[in-house]
Amino acid sequence: MIENVFNLVKNHPKTVFLYKHLLLRLFLQEFDMKPIVVEVLGESSSGKSGLLLLYASVWGSPKE
Repeated sequence: MIENVFNLVKNHPKTVFLYKHLLLRLFLQEFDMKPIVVEVLGESSSGKSGLLLLYASVWGSPKE
């Protein structure tokens, strides 16, 4: 599963960075460590909202 997702995003550096941060966040949560905050900035219509929906999908349906 992880390889399938990574293959879809591997050519998009911002997405790869957030994807790796997501995996780190899951690891930190497992050991009750404080999270690392990442701010997503960019021009309008550059994919920020879609990227955050992908990120949020790990914890469930981001639209609900």
